[in-house]
Amino acid sequence: MTEFQTMKSIVSGLFFLAIGLNGFTQSFQFIESGTGTAAQASYTRQAADTVGDEFILHCVNQSATTKSAKVRMTVLSTPAGCSNDVFFCDPIACYPATVHLSVAAFGIGAGDTATGALVPHIAQGFCCGDYAVSYCLFDVNNESDSVNVMVYYNVNGNHCTNGIGESENEYFLGSAFPNPTVGKCTIPFNLKESHEQSSIVFFDMMGEKINAYKLENNSEKIDIDISFLQPGIYFYSLKRNEILSSFEKLIIAK
Repeated sequence: MTEFQTMKSIVSGLFFLAIGLNGFTQSFQFIESGTGTAAQASYTRQAADTVGDEFILHCVNQSATTKSAKVRMTVLSTPAGCSNDVFFCDPIACYPATVHLSVAAFGIGAGDTATGALVPHIAQGFCCGDYAVSYCLFDVNNESDSVNVMVYYNVNGNHCTNGIGESENEYFLGSAFPNPTVGKCTIPFNLKESHEQSSIVFFDMMGEKINAYKLENNSEKIDIDISFLQPGIYFYSLKRNEILSSFEKLIIAK
């Protein structure tokens, strides 16, 4: 849970900063159902292994034109063997876990609110552990016009189907320095055990994979040149044998 608490503090409040860094004004804003207040940049949901979880976000079109929108779900991290437990609904349909993009676009009039624009779900009877999922609602005619929300699930209980997870002591991923950076940084890590396929994977704010850097088991840090990236906020994760675990934030300054 430690990495996910850290990840929440990283993401919360930073989405609008990311927009500012990109010099772009978005058309969309998520609104919490029931309160009518602006949605958070991220949510941490505590769940029991025998109870599913869902919550509802509406979306306001703040622009002066009608928008056609879709939702994209990106599963960043799950417990081992538990990739089919998260799914979502949009105003048109609820999709199975294997579908990560709205099948059809839905319209949002100028100044109007799409009720139930995004309903993130995690299934009942799922595995125990930590999940990280990114949701992006975007204009199908201009995908950079979008709004994002991160959802972290921490699932515990006595009926877990995946057994006991790995100990956090088996690996370590540290904070990059310098941070912010203008294009080069050093990231400390410790695999502690031999993992044949280990790397650090970078993602943008939409959850899209940017690049991956292979790690050597006998090293304790890696120097990375990321000068090709645009200024903004990025996240990186430790990937071991095809499993993402632990997340950190990196800011690239102008």
